[in-house]
Amino acid sequence: MTFSWQEEAPVVLGEGISRTTAPNSKLFSIQVVFKGYLPMKETIRASSTQEALKFAHNRYPDCIAISLV
Repeated sequence: MTFSWQEEAPVVLGEGISRTTAPNSKLFSIQVVFKGYLPMKETIRASSTQEALKFAHNRYPDCIAISLV
């Protein structure tokens, strides 16, 4: 008998990796898509759109797609 399971991708959290405390940061709305689920909307605080997408990818490494809304 063999057992198999799918390992979850590790979530990377921390200052500068998944969030910021920069005083000039803004709120960005993103949409995260997971396989087999409805899309999820979230608001992320970041300094730029590239930084917001980077934070989202670090928070949700096993998602299918991330886009700005």
